[in-house]
Amino acid sequence: MSGAPAIGSTLSVVRAVVMREAGGPEVLRLEEVADPQPGAGEVLVRVEAVGINHVDLSRRAGGADTFPTILGYDAAGRRKDTGERVLVTSTPGTYAELVAAKEENIFAIPDSLDMAAAAAIGVPYKTAWWSLVDLGGLKKGDTLLVQGAIDRHGTSLRRHRPVARGNGVCDVPGRQARQGARAWRRGTRVR
Repeated sequence: MSGAPAIGSTLSVVRAVVMREAGGPEVLRLEEVADPQPGAGEVLVRVEAVGINHVDLSRRAGGADTFPTILGYDAAGRRKDTGERVLVTSTPGTYAELVAAKEENIFAIPDSLDMAAAAAIGVPYKTAWWSLVDLGGLKKGDTLLVQGAIDRHGTSLRRHRPVARGNGVCDVPGRQARQGARAWRRGTRVR
């Protein structure tokens, strides 16, 4: 079994936030569940912080396909085999003390980034990349207009610009949006 720990098993246990029905925060319960068993190409990560994403709120409100379930897709912690600080993303069941994750979904965390901040990166940054590059077709030489970049997704969009090789960014939060949009139409770079 991979990903989230098994619920109701008799193996060694860890604590996890389990949801047995849809609803508000009151449906979340801290329970003991079986340790996850890593499959081929997976490693165990001891979770120190979790990212709470919109998808978690949607699943809790009624979008979960099965019950009981453990929410979460992003976490930060330490690899059990090496002790390395890592971000885990795209891995179901991160609202647990221990999670089995595919190697391709684990990324080293620099010492300059704390665990809580690292746990908040995965889904928002992958969403930004998908929006800009995969769906939007951003490529080298393009200019990117980001209006109202005040949440994690907006920040992610701004920071992906160099990664996506765009050569111009127009970052216009709040009341500066109209001015920035006019500058963008004129081809002026706004910083």
